Amino acid sequence: MHGNNLTFYTDYQDGFDVVVDAIDAAKKYVHIEYFILVLDKKTARIFDAMERAVKRGVEVRVLYDRLISARYPKHGDMVRRLKKIGADVRPMIPLNLIPGPNFTRPDLRNHRKITIVDGVVAITGSQNIVDKKYHRKDNLHYEELVVRIEGPVVWQLNNVFRADWYQETKEPLLELVEDEDLPKKKGEVITQILPSGPTHDEENNLRFYTSMVYAARERVSIVVPYFIPDDAFLDALTTAAKRGVKVTIINSAIIDKHIVGYAQRSFYEELLEAGVTIYLYNKPVFLHNKQLIVDNDVAVVGSSNFDVRSFALDLELNVVIYDQKTVEQLLLIERGYIKSAEKLDQKRWLERSLRRKVLESLARIGAPLQ
Repeated sequence: MHGNNLTFYTDYQDGFDVVVDAIDAAKKYVHIEYFILVLDKKTARIFDAMERAVKRGVEVRVLYDRLISARYPKHGDMVRRLKKIGADVRPMIPLNLIPGPNFTRPDLRNHRKITIVDGVVAITGSQNIVDKKYHRKDNLHYEELVVRIEGPVVWQLNNVFRADWYQETKEPLLELVEDEDLPKKKGEVITQILPSGPTHDEENNLRFYTSMVYAARERVSIVVPYFIPDDAFLDALTTAAKRGVKVTIINSAIIDKHIVGYAQRSFYEELLEAGVTIYLYNKPVFLHNKQLIVDNDVAVVGSSNFDVRSFALDLELNVVIYDQKTVEQLLLIERGYIKSAEKLDQKRWLERSLRRKVLESLARIGAPLQ
């Protein structure tokens, strides 16, 4: 869709502020859908904004991933708070292992992150609603990318929310899209929304990423926290590098999930041998942003990692951007990451210990289950 305006935020607090500001401007409804939704000292402002919205007569609908959000402190308090203020709150993919019509597979999760206000403003990206340390006890903390969107493409985002809401409630929310025109144009950016997951006939994100890499002529750059590709995507990357395309991957030096961390490192040797450049973002920051840029022309940002789980098991949401000026903004963000990262040396990597190599190989086998 044409006529969109996109604004990017890399500061963690700014990512919360833009959500609060959008909710405070709401006149009709607020849609909140997050993989991780936690009420803590840093996120309390968002819950306060939802309460103010309800008091103004705004309809607030909230979706959260039941299994994952429940792992964090005071989950029950969060749900009670939302119900008390009058929000319509529903868990996504609630865990039910009893055979029958309500059975749910425990390996399927809804990994999307969306805020939509009145169908005219949307906020999405990699950031969950949780303190930037994710309540960890070590010094690791997360760095994210959030994008605020205005324009007709918000209609697409709202339809993704409506589909997920219908899945959990059987309420189609038809009045939100059939009684109003598309949002007015707010800029010049051509954008589309790319949902993916097991509810779709195809692995939308994997097919799109692979096609983009094969079409690349000059450069491919990937920023990703979890990189465990399937054979098709790995072949696309290594083939691109071998035919002269500059392929760069920015990963984190620190590991937040040990099996996944070791598994993704099992791919480094093959990538380096093919000519791929790998940067490791400096500790203790865990770079949680997910973005792909091809030839400075097309970019993808959103919730999807570059791993088997995101390709096949999780419901994901990505924003595809066809605009050189907007892609340049993401390139500037990428260059900032590189300044805070260390280039992986192929010779040194090959000299790592046998113990590390064994751990990586074993982790690679079990990584898709994480």
